[in-house]
Amino acid sequence: TIDEAWPRPPVESILAADPEVIIVARPADTEALLARKRTGWHAVTAVQKGHVFSPPNASLLVRPGPRLIEGLRWLKARLAESRP
Repeated sequence: TIDEAWPRPPVESILAADPEVIIVARPADTEALLARKRTGWHAVTAVQKGHVFSPPNASLLVRPGPRLIEGLRWLKARLAESRP
């Protein structure tokens, strides 16, 4: 809804989309996905290829300000890593 700070798509939608790259906010989320601790995620391409990333500091990607450029550089590097 509009009242939410972040969009929260249903897990089923994410699994059905089969993303090639997943960006999460916390390292613990990255570890959980890559360790395949979450049901259904083992079949997702990003998980199979190890293309699940979390920024060194979540605020790099979510807080407007001068460090956003650093966050975009980080994101660009992770996307480059995931290309064949």
